[in-house]
Amino acid sequence: MGSGIFRALAACGAAVLVASSVAAHHFVPQESDKTVRIAGTVTKFQMINPHSRLFLEVRDASGSVTVWEIELGSIGALTSRGWTRDLVKPGDVVTVEAILWKGRANAAVARDIQVPDGRRLFAGSHAGDYPLRR
Repeated sequence: MGSGIFRALAACGAAVLVASSVAAHHFVPQESDKTVRIAGTVTKFQMINPHSRLFLEVRDASGSVTVWEIELGSIGALTSRGWTRDLVKPGDVVTVEAILWKGRANAAVARDIQVPDGRRLFAGSHAGDYPLRR
């Protein structure tokens, strides 16, 4: 009887460990409820796991430049949506529809991106592949 209880406790412990590691990786950052459209010049594109990144220089009306960090999905999520490593390059101008990242300045989670050839591609992120709420 003692070994049955030990096996049950071990199984429960393993389930908790697996569930907590999955939850930790898939934690959704605290996005705000504010959606934005950001147009800027690509300075760097990192197609990496677990989340790809796009860095943009955004110029405001006064000419000041701000660098934005945009989170996208994983390599698999992007490639299944038509992305390639050379789809966007430094110097390209893109427009991003995204949700602002709460508590971080100049950071957002992309929903879709209009790439230089005019296509709008979903970003494969946890912000979702659906139209923005306006």
